[in-house]
Amino acid sequence: MKMINVIIFIAALLLNKAFSNDTSRHQDNSTVLTKYFYIYDWPEFMSDVWPPENTTLHAETPYRHDFRPNDGAGKCIATDIGYFSTWQFALYRLSIARLRTSEYRTLDPALASAFIIPFDLGVHSFIDHRNGKVRVASPHGWRAVEYLKEATKSPIFWRRNGHDHFVLFSVTSHQIIGIGAKVFLTQTCMNCSVLTIETTPTNTARKYYSGKSKKWWFAVPYPSSFHLWEGIRSPSWESPGRPLMAVFIGSLHTQTVASNQLRRRLFADCQRESHLNSSRRCAAFDTEHTDAAMLQQSDNLLLYRQVRVRSGLGLGYSTF
Repeated sequence: MKMINVIIFIAALLLNKAFSNDTSRHQDNSTVLTKYFYIYDWPEFMSDVWPPENTTLHAETPYRHDFRPNDGAGKCIATDIGYFSTWQFALYRLSIARLRTSEYRTLDPALASAFIIPFDLGVHSFIDHRNGKVRVASPHGWRAVEYLKEATKSPIFWRRNGHDHFVLFSVTSHQIIGIGAKVFLTQTCMNCSVLTIETTPTNTARKYYSGKSKKWWFAVPYPSSFHLWEGIRSPSWESPGRPLMAVFIGSLHTQTVASNQLRRRLFADCQRESHLNSSRRCAAFDTEHTDAAMLQQSDNLLLYRQVRVRSGLGLGYSTF
């Protein structure tokens, strides 16, 4: 099932941040800036680190083969509303599929103003690429270090010392504990911009990143399970039968001060918005920081049938 080829917000961020000397002209002869990005030509096994569909998965893996189809959007569950079985850690796979078919992609690195690292580092650090077993290592991490070190020798690839390079990191930052991955992110690619679903390091990873990296890390939403494609008939975000503007679910008491401040502000704004404007209702729930705590609140889960925007404050419920 072919997904509509749209340049998602990640591509826009890449192109807006980068610089280019390439220009084109409008019909009125005004000159405009045209920007292109280049995807490194690394082996495919660096990009596709999800277990092959014909393998037997480990009994305790969080991964399912249903996640693989449709360039990472997953198996289609409800075609009319664009509902797919999308893994919450599909950021890289969804993004790279669209970037590879983008009109702004160039095969000539000399024309590029941004460079994409084709390595699903986060998922590779999270699960074994053969059977999906959870792990805290990244055997391909050293290969990434080797490949990028070669690029640093080139005045074309490394003309901005890595500041125009981008990494798509699909999981939370506490997974960055494989030695190869740490060296890649804190040394070889320390100036790279990293787009990730979580920018705040946990206690596990913090000692490796203080003052070394994290300077150019940017948070993006968890992937949604609802996708715009050519077979969609009734997008859930346009349904009149969903009166709630948004639902935020998550703990207001995490281990990090910055996270607590953001979550509590969202919680307060949500309550205030609902109180001031009944036509833009917003529901928020303070839960324990566990999936089980949310699942026990079955009445709250029913609200997802009424909401247009779903978001988890650190949980995976943005995909439901």
